[in-house]
Amino acid sequence: MELQERTLAFIKETRGHDLSKYNLAHPFLGTLNAYEWLQFVALHEIRHAKQVREIARNLPKTVTGLEK
Repeated sequence: MELQERTLAFIKETRGHDLSKYNLAHPFLGTLNAYEWLQFVALHEIRHAKQVREIARNLPKTVTGLEK
């Protein structure tokens, strides 16, 4: 949650700035500007949310062996 809050704060703080001027290298994707980084972070978060839902869907509804 902290990363999401920091990302939202960054978006608010940089409103009106040309983020295409700021670049940072990604180890696999190459150099991305700040707009591209924001898109990457958003898509990455969406993927993680889908993974959590997929895992949760496949978990057993009850846990056996823990009954008293």
